[in-house]
Amino acid sequence: MDDLKSKALNSTFWSFVETFGNQGFQFIVGIILARLLLPEDYGLIGVLAIFIGIAGVLVDSGFKTSIIRSQDLTDVDCSTIFYVNLFVSIIVALLLFAFANGIAVYFQKPELAHVTRVLALIPVINGFGLVQSALLLKNLQFKRNALISITSNVISGGLAIFLAFKGFSYWALVWRAILSAGIFTTLLWVSSNWRLKFIFSLEILKKHFKFSSRLLLTGMLDSFFDNIYSFIFGKYFSFKELGFFTRGKGFVDMVTRTLSVTIQKVNTPLLAASGKEDEYKINAYSKLLRATALLIFPATVLLVVVAEPMIVFLIGEKWLPAVSFLQILAIAGLTYPITNANSSLFEVLGHSNIILKIALISRPIQLIILIISINFNAHIVAWGIVTHQIILLGISYYYINNLLKQKILGTLKNLIPAVSISLSMGFIVYLAGLFFSSFFNPGVLFAVQLASGFLISIFLLWLFRISEFNLLKKLIINILVKV
Repeated sequence: MDDLKSKALNSTFWSFVETFGNQGFQFIVGIILARLLLPEDYGLIGVLAIFIGIAGVLVDSGFKTSIIRSQDLTDVDCSTIFYVNLFVSIIVALLLFAFANGIAVYFQKPELAHVTRVLALIPVINGFGLVQSALLLKNLQFKRNALISITSNVISGGLAIFLAFKGFSYWALVWRAILSAGIFTTLLWVSSNWRLKFIFSLEILKKHFKFSSRLLLTGMLDSFFDNIYSFIFGKYFSFKELGFFTRGKGFVDMVTRTLSVTIQKVNTPLLAASGKEDEYKINAYSKLLRATALLIFPATVLLVVVAEPMIVFLIGEKWLPAVSFLQILAIAGLTYPITNANSSLFEVLGHSNIILKIALISRPIQLIILIISINFNAHIVAWGIVTHQIILLGISYYYINNLLKQKILGTLKNLIPAVSISLSMGFIVYLAGLFFSSFFNPGVLFAVQLASGFLISIFLLWLFRISEFNLLKKLIINILVKV
């Protein structure tokens, strides 16, 4: 157990190094690119998100999670999955290449054909590195994964800035994605101890596909419906409005999705390595949910409060329309870490069928909401996203409580401290913003609100004797020692 705790602490540290290292650099790159590029440039790339997202899910096919959770993994398993992934990735790339002209005609943007064909390289590149990436996570080698990920992002981000400065507009975003995937996969092969063998087993494939097929179908549904909004914006509204939507959503995802996925990335292999004790995993789930909410809820509420001075200061007044999208989508973002923690529990307990059931129930509801909201305006569509996420949360908790044999209120009590601290902090920072807005420019106001929000959150954690406060102190001390 002590060895597992040591691995947990070390893995969490390096997972956060990867997340904050990447996010920190991407944040800086994003600010520079947003000042050099136009909202329409982001919109042009944004409409392809649905195609690239589905391509990524097809290449993964759920096999990555299957590798991580497998107790007895052999070279036969890894080689079989590699060949299948590579074959699928090539087929996906050819389909993207073939339909490139059709996509351009649909959006009435001829340049999309060339962009789609270039981006079709990404599935093939990722297909070459999926097994190595899964093995790194399975073996809790988060330090190596962090260094590889950060290196690829730094180099590709630098290239994107250079291309944007030279006037390459949206191509700066395209080549950034290509180079990032290429460097990441290359470094995986260079640093990995696993080597491909010329062996293949249909029985092994069937074993993994029995589990991964449900994740594949779920991932397809999730990717399609998560990215359908960019598709709709690009067709029914404008590429400029899509750019505002994308930037607002990007800020929200940076806080909600990135942090919760980081925690889940560490949690899933740790729980899988802990043995077959479901009771341990369920207890860990409760602690994970509470800690995740205490980290993400205050950060999200603070993001809503400082949205306007932050955007004006960081990327300029031309992006002001993104503020309203950010604030609306942040409400939906609050539900993401909860549903993500629930999905993590279903995965490690082997209930991938429940994840699929939730998707099959919630996605038709999302489609109905979208069909209704699209008849109004872009902001109503954003509110539709909020409505769907709340419904999804309810469906997820229905299955969680059936699994844990608890009432919903008993499970939700883990969220009370996070909600209370977040709302209290947000209200105080909002009042401070109203008072100081006439004295400070947007940059200073943003810094004052950000610092006060952080300090108030820490103070409230200490004041109400939240147990995670001591964990936070230990984590900070550990980080300082490692640095």
